[in-house]
Amino acid sequence: MRRDRRVVYRSGYIQFANLTYQGEHLAAYAGESVIIRYNPRDITTIYIYQLLESNVLLPKKWRSL
Repeated sequence: MRRDRRVVYRSGYIQFANLTYQGEHLAAYAGESVIIRYNPRDITTIYIYQLLESNVLLPKKWRSL
């Protein structure tokens, strides 16, 4: 799986590879930089990780709209 860094937009969505990913809980991370992990052969699903102060990544999963 590959990874990249994105910023969550104010409305709670992420733009990646010309697709929009939105999740009802993503709005809580608006303005924050997150790590996304994805399978390059299937980018309809991405995994979102929030980097905590202790360098722990918390996974979350969303599908594209």
